[in-house]
This record gives sequence, structure tokens and C-alpha cells, in this order.
Amino acid sequence: MEQTTQREAKTLLVINGIFGFAIALGGIFLQVFLFGLGGFYAVVEYNLVTACALVLFYIISGLLLTKMSTRALLLMGIASHALLFLSLFLFREQSLDFLILLGFINGMAMGIFWAAMNLLQYIFTTSDTRHKFFGRQSFLFSITGGVAPIIGGAIISSIGLIASKDIGYSFVFFLIALLMGTLCYTAAQLPDHGTIQFSMRDVLHHRRSKLWLYVLAMDFCNGLFDFMFASFSAVIIFLIVKDEFLLGAINAAGSVMAACAGLAAGMILKRKKLAFIPASFIAALGILIFALEQNWWGLGALIFLFSAAMPILGVESSKALFDVLDRSGDEWKKKYHLFLERENALGFGRVSSLLICFFLITGHNDLHIARSALAVVACIPVAVGLIRYRILHITHQLEERR
Repeated sequence: MEQTTQREAKTLLVINGIFGFAIALGGIFLQVFLFGLGGFYAVVEYNLVTACALVLFYIISGLLLTKMSTRALLLMGIASHALLFLSLFLFREQSLDFLILLGFINGMAMGIFWAAMNLLQYIFTTSDTRHKFFGRQSFLFSITGGVAPIIGGAIISSIGLIASKDIGYSFVFFLIALLMGTLCYTAAQLPDHGTIQFSMRDVLHHRRSKLWLYVLAMDFCNGLFDFMFASFSAVIIFLIVKDEFLLGAINAAGSVMAACAGLAAGMILKRKKLAFIPASFIAALGILIFALEQNWWGLGALIFLFSAAMPILGVESSKALFDVLDRSGDEWKKKYHLFLERENALGFGRVSSLLICFFLITGHNDLHIARSALAVVACIPVAVGLIRYRILHITHQLEERR
């Protein structure tokens, strides 16, 4: 049984590696593509619709999982990502006219995919294996996130020399759609698990422990940060380097640094359980310098401070979530309402930060608002680290009372 679980966990890592490569191939360039069509306003609107749709489809996924397996839902999520990038390939410069539709498809794809993936990760890992699993997953996401943007940037720049960069963007989007299509074959190799037991009444009426409330607060903070940082930082880096290949190279440098940190995170946290606390302050400093210094010094801080420290905090945050879920006592089929509530906390944070930026951006102050927003959310990693420390403290107190 244990060997089977380990094999399935390895299959999940392969799926996440291919998925991460496909997303990284065009993820940062999608933000730059939308920025070229409609400025920061288009970037914020697209991500805001995505965040709203993601929460909606995470709820819908819970209802679907009462009728279908996690494997079937995962395949549906991958196919939805293929649909998104195929749509971008077909719409091309007209994508701005379909911005809400594209954001909706992206939110649908993410909501469905991560509903299945989060559940599968929980099923195939234990408290003893999670540091190692999430460390390896962080390494895979980082290394694919390093290689893929260079390839994507090289394709766009090369085609731009021959024809136009718009054709280069479209070709990259088409490649991602193909990758997502082939990934369906790998995902189909996973075993077929049974359906879950889920009702919206579980979300409304279940008893929330103090530990669980802290987890929700931690993920709300993560939500304030992740979508906005990913979209704004991609555009700001592009405005500094002014070239898609250099954008990919900068992203690659940060990803290689993050890959090394992710690979070492499991070992570091096993030996020094509180290593995530200094990591949170280092990550915050990296974001703050990048927000204030729109030059190579800022890029250096992003690569050598933020990218080196954030994976350690990310691995510890993921383990915290699953360890608290373990304490609920129920089998995995009865825990989806907890995954949903956690996703709602993330989603509320994402929508809140993007909505504020949406109303502040006027078309004349876009870069200033983006830089200010990054400076403000620089404190988020510290908040996440302190909340995680509080979760550890409460856990130790509960164990001493046994």
C-alpha cells in the first residue's frame, strides 16, 4: 500500500512538472501580451475575472466530485487549460474583446484542476513525507519555470525578427495547448478514486478550530499577494528589460534560484523547523527592493533574495495546511468542505487586492499604482511566517496536553 502511494505521488510530481512547464512557457508572456493590448487595466481585469471564476468553479468542483472521480476532474481541468490557450491562439489581437470570457475560462480551468490536484496531493502524502514531496514539487515548478520562459522568449523574439511578435505569442499559446492535450494521457494513468461526500451545509455549519482559523488567515494573506504579484512583476520586469527573451532569462535566473531553494527546503526545515521565519523576512525584503528600484538592483533583489527564500516559506505553508487537515479526524472523502473553505479564503484575498487596483488604475498612473501595490504586499510573507509560527505553537500546546 505504501509503495503504491509513493508511486502515485511520483506520478503527481510528473504531472505537475509537465503542467508547470506548459504554464511557464507562456504564463508571464500572457500578462505582457495583455498589457500590450490594453495596459495594466487589461491585466487587472483579466486576473480579477479569473480569481472570481476560480472560487465559483472550486465550489462547482465539489458538487462534481460527488458524481465523478478525482482523476476525471483532473483531466477536465487540464482540458480546460488547453481550451484557454487554444482560444488565445485563435483570438490573437482580438483577445482584448474577449477578455472577460478568457478570464472566465482560466478561472474555470484553475478551479477544476486545483480542486482535483489538492485532493490528490492530500491523499498521496502523509505528515512524514510532505516536506520531501512539496520540496520536490517546488523544485520541479522552479526548474521548469526557469527553462520554459527562455524557450518561450526565444520563440517570440525569433519569430518577431522574421514576421511579428504577435505571431510569436500566438505560436507559443498553440504549443501550450498541445502540451496540455498530451498531459491528459499522463493524468489518465492515475488510479480512479471514489466520489467524495460533500454538501454546502458542511461549509456553513462545521466547527472551526483555532488552528483552522489560523490556516484560513494564512491563506487569505497568500491570496492578497500571489495573483497580483505574479501579474504585476511580469509586466514591470518587461518594462525594465524591454525584450521577451531577456524577460524569460530573468525569470529563468529566479527560477533556478528557487529550484535550488525548493530542493533544499525539505532538508532545511527538517533540521531547522523555524527556518521559515528568517526566510519570510528575506522574501519581503526582496519584494520591497524590487518595488522601489526599477533597475538591475531591483531585479537582483528579486532573484537572490525573494526567489531564494520564498520556496522555504511555501513548502512550510503547504505542510501546515495538510497537517491541520489531518487533525480533523475524518477520512479524505469527507474533507472537501475544508479544501473549499481554504480556497474561498485565498479567493477573497485575491479578489480584494485586485479589486482595489482595478478601481485605482486610471490609465495615467498605472505603473505608480503597480509599484505601490508591490511595496504594500511586501509585508505579506512576514505575516504568513508569523501565522505559521503561531500554528506550530498551538500544535505543540495541544500535543503536550495529551
